[in-house]
Amino acid sequence: MILLFLMSDLAFMLDPTKKKPYIKWYTSLCGSTLCPASSEDTSKRSPPLPHQIDVSDSTPRVPSRRLGRGFCPGLVGVSGVAHAPWRLLHSTTRSRPFLLFLALLVFFSFFLLTATGPRRARFHSLVEETNQVRNVYFCPFHSIVSNYLYYTVRTYCQIVDNLKQNFEDEDEEDKDPLSDVDEKYLEELGLLQSSDPFLWPDSPWRRAGNASEPVVLSAVHGGRVGEAVHFLRNSQLLQPELKVLLYDLGLSAHETKLLETYCNDSTSCILRKFDGSVYPGHVRNAKTGAFRPVLIQSTLRDAGCVLWMDLEQRFADEAGAGAAALAPYLERARSNGVLTWAMDDNVPTSSRTHPKMFSKLGVRSDGAELENYNFQHMVDLRALLVYNTGEVRDRLMSPWVRCALSEDCLEPLGAQSSGCRFDKKPQYRYSGCHGYEVSALNVVLGQMFNFEETK
Repeated sequence: MILLFLMSDLAFMLDPTKKKPYIKWYTSLCGSTLCPASSEDTSKRSPPLPHQIDVSDSTPRVPSRRLGRGFCPGLVGVSGVAHAPWRLLHSTTRSRPFLLFLALLVFFSFFLLTATGPRRARFHSLVEETNQVRNVYFCPFHSIVSNYLYYTVRTYCQIVDNLKQNFEDEDEEDKDPLSDVDEKYLEELGLLQSSDPFLWPDSPWRRAGNASEPVVLSAVHGGRVGEAVHFLRNSQLLQPELKVLLYDLGLSAHETKLLETYCNDSTSCILRKFDGSVYPGHVRNAKTGAFRPVLIQSTLRDAGCVLWMDLEQRFADEAGAGAAALAPYLERARSNGVLTWAMDDNVPTSSRTHPKMFSKLGVRSDGAELENYNFQHMVDLRALLVYNTGEVRDRLMSPWVRCALSEDCLEPLGAQSSGCRFDKKPQYRYSGCHGYEVSALNVVLGQMFNFEETK
């Protein structure tokens, strides 16, 4: 009967001008066989009050909404009021669109739990397509609706993924959690074994004589042109021999023209627009910082040595000018392949990393490796000096970039960048504040150097 209600309601939604067909079915059902008519004419009789119903009768009767003559047999509740079975069913199906939605939800949940391979991948592409739709709308109302649709679809897919993982066999625990990243992105960034590695010092830009050691890399968003100008003037004053590569992350035409007066061929500076459309939709989200690992690896493949600096960073005057000021840092970075700077807050990695990110990066929750992050001091990403060596490419950049290209890894369900509570005891407990690409970098660094912070 529920199926009949759903089908009739669906027909009514498709053509509201038609009368709902189940009303006629109600009349025939309650007017003939199941609802024997009373010997008295009840068309003018008022419905009985609850205290007037004879609860001792084994077949109490209640009005049938005048869909037929007489009364339908029903059930007696605790209060003595009789309820017809069809009325109970009707009361539960007043929200028939909701029941239709619930049936579809159960169907798609079963589909996702059982589907594997290309079918499941095509369904999960809805998340990326929905995210691309969000960037089309400029009307505030459309933006709100598209954002709600995007996060609803993404949250639903992540919940189903978690349910599916709970039913997977233990043999699949050794499966690479980042295997869903499309290899075309890794091929473009030079992270596949089959691609040309261009390892240091044999990099394309150095062969052509267009790269310095290192190449200074940064990115600028709209509204931060003034800060970018100060950044460029500081670099040109204290490190004039270094090549500067500045990525445009959404500047207006006026801002681009203004910045080109300070960043051009005569100043050893290149202004390049970042094409985020070739990567998954979440890479364009500035909040997660997914663009940073992508930009660093893209430049590292061509230049061989990259110094990433945020726009608010400056070369210090007291360190001097020229190559001599950078020589100690470059020597240390060559020995290990990477050089980082500690975070000012001096917090452990576990306090600023969502627990689900560890599992996505291959850290077992029941092992001693996870406990080591409770005592690993977190490094910042305001500055990062890295060389494109074989070990750096395979053990640092590859897992870091793959995590950045996977939204489930970089931004697990429930992750947020605000609401940090560092007053929790002990301090290595998760503070509720996630570091996104910075957290992923620290997790990978711990695996790469076996938690030896002196390196």
